[in-house]
Amino acid sequence: ARATRRPSGRATPLAAAVLALAAVAPCGSRRPVTRPWKNRLTQTSLLHAACREVGVTPPLNAPKWLWKRAWGVGKRAVPVLHAADALDLGRPLTDTCVNLHCLWWKALAGDREAWALLPPVTRSVVARPLRWLYPRLHHQNVAIRTAFIDREIDRVMAEADREGDKVLVVVLGGGFDTRALRAAARAHASGGDPGAGGPAFLEVDLPEVARLKQDLVHKRYLRRRPEQAAYVNRTLALAGANLSDSGDRARLLQEIVPGAVRRVS
Repeated sequence: ARATRRPSGRATPLAAAVLALAAVAPCGSRRPVTRPWKNRLTQTSLLHAACREVGVTPPLNAPKWLWKRAWGVGKRAVPVLHAADALDLGRPLTDTCVNLHCLWWKALAGDREAWALLPPVTRSVVARPLRWLYPRLHHQNVAIRTAFIDREIDRVMAEADREGDKVLVVVLGGGFDTRALRAAARAHASGGDPGAGGPAFLEVDLPEVARLKQDLVHKRYLRRRPEQAAYVNRTLALAGANLSDSGDRARLLQEIVPGAVRRVS
């Protein structure tokens, strides 16, 4: 039998060329080249079914790069849009966990209470009819989530009305949520008694976020809609607590929530 020659440690020019080509050539384990015109979702049937169920127009099935570009534009725009917050609030707002992003997205989706919380001048960029020109991207996802949660709360409220019960909605990580303000606005529009009826909301978030929400409600929202003050004061309670802290969690369960329950009852 012919003896096999042991290869040397040096690569031949041909082997080096083969290795170089293999390093750059596509293979089964490598990610495919992204096509800029390719839509974000390949299947949209579940998305469209969910949107039909909650009565919301689905977001655009746009390419991923367009979603990323919209996110980047918003990230750069929010500090500019809130540059003058200290003029009416007395201090600047901080975008904790994209709270401000969500507020603008809600306003884009047609939330009138979110619009009333935005800065005096710069909120004109999402006013009608200008807001209709924005593509249905991130704000439409927020609209779907909002419609679903609203529907579930309404379902619980209907059951409570049949049983003669009162409802306290506890919102963990409430941020700059507008659900309590929308409930107060509906109660005011119906001409009901500010001290009775409807759900009460307890919004819990980090102490700094709760203080900022308090300023937004009293120094901006109620300044624009003073006729709703009695309804808002009855409907909305804010509490600052860090749910990562065991002491704050105990205080929430033993003091904050029971106190809000007594206020409702």
